[in-house]
Amino acid sequence: KITDKGEVNGASFLILRNSPVPAVLMELGYLSNSLDNRRLNDQQHQEYLATNIYAALQKIQATVE
Repeated sequence: KITDKGEVNGASFLILRNSPVPAVLMELGYLSNSLDNRRLNDQQHQEYLATNIYAALQKIQATVE
C-alpha cells in the first residue's frame, strides 16, 4: 500500500508556474530509496500507478466540467 502524503500548498515550482495549461506534479518515489527504486522499475507497479493516476485525473476533470 502506498501512503498519500497529501498535497503541497504554496510551492512555487517553475515547471508549474510557467505551464500554459493546467498542470500536476506528482512525486511517486525516490530512485535513491531501494524499495522505491524496485517498485518504480517494476512493470506491474508502473501499471498500478498509471491506472490510479488516470482515475484521479478523471475524478478531478468531472468536478471541473
